[in-house]
Order: sequence, then structure tokens, then C-alpha cells
Amino acid sequence: MQPYFGKLPVVVMPLSYELPLGFWKWCKISEVCAIVPNLAKLAQMRFEFNPTPEELISNFAALVRPNRLPYPAGVMNARKKIFRYSLSGNGFSGTEVPTGEDAPPNKKFEIFPSHCFPQDVFVPEGWVIDTLKAIRRGAISATDRGNYMIGFCPKGSAHASVILENNIPLVTNSQEEFSQTLGTGKNMLRTSRLAHPRALRAGDILATGCKVLSEPRDGGNGSVEIHIDHEGCWISVPARIPIALLTPEDNAPRELLEKY
Repeated sequence: MQPYFGKLPVVVMPLSYELPLGFWKWCKISEVCAIVPNLAKLAQMRFEFNPTPEELISNFAALVRPNRLPYPAGVMNARKKIFRYSLSGNGFSGTEVPTGEDAPPNKKFEIFPSHCFPQDVFVPEGWVIDTLKAIRRGAISATDRGNYMIGFCPKGSAHASVILENNIPLVTNSQEEFSQTLGTGKNMLRTSRLAHPRALRAGDILATGCKVLSEPRDGGNGSVEIHIDHEGCWISVPARIPIALLTPEDNAPRELLEKY
């Protein structure tokens, strides 16, 4: 590498590969591990962070995003996390990432036994991006606490941990408060007459007469999924479009209001 303003350039993202394996892009885990030590130096870690492929996967497997579709089919109350991987780009497999007390890095997570870990393993690009971002912020492992992702820093660091992603909703209850958050992507306006999808609550009655059965969930690609009592289905809607709520002022049929 050539010096750049007196310093050597640092690779912060490995090559991405388009394989005939669906809509994901992939990275070689060996190439990911190769750039981790220099990335850790950028984060001013006080020791050399040079994890093996199996260590990197185990320490950051919790950053895998939940399935966009229920798994297995028909299960609507939870979307599991599946760590997907491909051997030499020929087909792909997946291993469920445990949650709760068994979630990594609390317990070791393996897709292969350490003594026979293959050299040519591809992993999803999205997980690689989230993992390298966490390392750049000083984390050597990470976990999912439900409402937020947290990265753990090495001993002796300025901070014991860093919040990697915060999903705790902050509802704005007036147009004035909402105008202050325009452009931030929060989309959490809620008034007596309307609400953004993420600001809906279990028990809300939509203007269509449907009842919200549970808390909204992320639908991916900027959408939110709402659980309504129309055959118990989940519907996907854009996060930025407010939804009208049914109120007594709307002169709705008495039978509908008494139903709920």
C-alpha cells in the first residue's frame, strides 16, 4: 500500500460476491478476519484484536437480523434469527442463533466444530457490515437485548460497552414535537386521531374498524408490520405514512365501539 498523508490506508470492508444463492450478497469470512486487526487499531483498542473465523462468528452472531418471514411457516409470534453461510458458494445452510440466556456471546455459537472449520466459507454481507461497524466502535463482541443491540469493549477501555442500535420507541405526542424530529427517520407521531405505524399500540382501533392485536414489528426495507384482528394477519405498511384511528368523534356505529 502507498502512504496516504503519512499513514497507510486501512481497508474497512472486504470484497462482496454475488453468488447464485438468492438475493443476498456474500463475503468470505477469511477476508473479513484479515481486515479486523487494522480496523480495531482505528478504534484505538489497546491490544491486537485478531479473532479466528469461528471466534468472530461466535462473538458477533447476535447481530444477525431476524427472518423477514416467520420461521417455521405458520409461527406468527416470533421471527427467529438464522445465521446463514455457504461452503465455496455452492448452496447455503443456516443455524439458528439462540436468544435469551443462551444468546451469544454468553454461550459459544458454532456453525462448525473449531477443529474442522472450512477455509472457504461465505457469510452474508449485511451481517459483515454490522459486525465491522461494531468493531470500529470498539466492540470485541455483541449481544441482542431485544430493544437494543449492545457491544462489549475490552477491559481498560474508556467505556465498558456501546449501544449499537436502539429500537426503543420515542413517541411524539404533538405536531410541534414531530416537526422537531423531521428528517430523523423516527416516524413516531401519535395523536388522538392518527398514528405512525411504529407508534400504534395493542388495543388501538383503526378507522377501518380493525383492532391492533400486538405491538408493531419491523418489516424490513423501511416498512412496519401491523398485527390486526382480520384473520389474525400481519400487514406491511410504509413507516412514514400515518394511519387514522377510530374515535367516538367519528360517529362510528355504536356496535363497533361497544365491541372493543
